[in-house]
Amino acid sequence: HIPVYEGRTLVGGLSLVFPAPLAPDEPVIATADALAQSLALMATLAAERYQLQRRLTQGNLLYEVSRAISSSLEIDDVLKFTTALAANALGAEASALLLVDQKTSEIAFVIVHGPIAEPLRGRRIPLGNGVIARVVRTGQPLIVNRITRETIFASPDEDSGGLRAHNMLCAPLQVKGETLGVLLVLNREGEQGFSAEDMEWLIALASQASVAIENARLYSSLREERDRIIQAE
Repeated sequence: HIPVYEGRTLVGGLSLVFPAPLAPDEPVIATADALAQSLALMATLAAERYQLQRRLTQGNLLYEVSRAISSSLEIDDVLKFTTALAANALGAEASALLLVDQKTSEIAFVIVHGPIAEPLRGRRIPLGNGVIARVVRTGQPLIVNRITRETIFASPDEDSGGLRAHNMLCAPLQVKGETLGVLLVLNREGEQGFSAEDMEWLIALASQASVAIENARLYSSLREERDRIIQAE
């Protein structure tokens, strides 16, 4: 049996079975060891190539979001595109964009993507307990790879509307230090859960979405000011 290492990490092994009474000699052992290490190197290079391709793809997607923001004032379309992109790029089952309502001290699910997120559409939750409220209060992203009902809702007894979620990643929507809302993705494909790399990319996407929200607010404010001036004249 030849152990296979990736750097200093044991990742597997190569086992050879010889018929009796034959036994492997030194040249056979050396050849098997070289083969095992070659396999490990190939696996490492393949993993690095996959990660590089993934980063390039995600970089291109961020560029597409930036271009959509700069070319459109249709905030709903841009945010729907951004929310769907968050799920698709991270291999997640669903995603949602939430905005803070300062008047009621609640956060509302404004846009949802994916069938399992549909029960959350239009849902409002208090800014009390739970991961989402914590992201709003602290302005820091969070990874939760094991979800309970209390994770999203303030109380375990609150109706979840049939939501079936087992992990999620949240990033704040911020402009000039103010948290406008949260962009979250639910149920990463596979068993590995969300990673720190996923979180960095979602933060970048959330930053783009925040720009779109701020642009829409500024545009709305300018339009209201224009209407006020026209009415005054």
